Amino acid sequence: MKGYLRTIGFSNICTKKQLDNLLGDVMTTPTFVNEKSYNNKEKHIELSKIFAEGIGITICGYYDNKGFFNLDHYHPFVFNNMSSIEDELYFNKKLDKVEYTCLCDDTRLGVTLTFYLQNVIEYITMDGMRNELSMHSIRLSGLCTDGKVLLPVVKNNKKNNIKEDIYTIVENSFYPKHDKYECYTIIGTIKSVYDRMNYLTKEEMFLLLVECKGVSISILINKKDLMGMPTIGARFKGDIWLQGYVNFNMIRN
Repeated sequence: MKGYLRTIGFSNICTKKQLDNLLGDVMTTPTFVNEKSYNNKEKHIELSKIFAEGIGITICGYYDNKGFFNLDHYHPFVFNNMSSIEDELYFNKKLDKVEYTCLCDDTRLGVTLTFYLQNVIEYITMDGMRNELSMHSIRLSGLCTDGKVLLPVVKNNKKNNIKEDIYTIVENSFYPKHDKYECYTIIGTIKSVYDRMNYLTKEEMFLLLVECKGVSISILINKKDLMGMPTIGARFKGDIWLQGYVNFNMIRN
């Protein structure tokens, strides 16, 4: 998780003390708070702080009946403001943590899609009202620590006996990284480019809207970690940690 702090502009976090100070800042001055109580014994809570437009850190934990906060986990995030897909979802709780991985089968990407659920408290708050077999609107985003800009594919009908670099002929690609859950290597077309700056560290980032096989994903990368200058129409290649915000208010049976 620590490696993705760099993506949102915290490449200076090197020690546990620095990380503790950063998480302490989120806890004491959150931008927004979501919570859920259980049987008047525990209160699960999400504390989120924005450090750039649509970009920040969420701390998840719970207050016990004595009022002490117990940290469960934290995660950096970037939000996507537009719907990426609508599909049936399955929710898997991670062992010993209040974290969920979502699975769905989008035929366009050609893989079983797994992503990290951003709005966990909203999901568990629904209790019996949620229906995993319903169609959900999903906004996908990705944090990237290593990426490059590729030239657009030049379509040529002439046969060439010279072995071509695969990246010069592949327009879209999306496949999982076998050593990391919820992580994928993506090649897609850049549809929009936005500059972002971390309010605290002043580190600069690119927020790219990348389309791959008809699916739009907002991808954030620290400018230090991107090779090339992103432009609309060029292709992006990178390894991403896939996240998703599920709109539970837009459910179709």
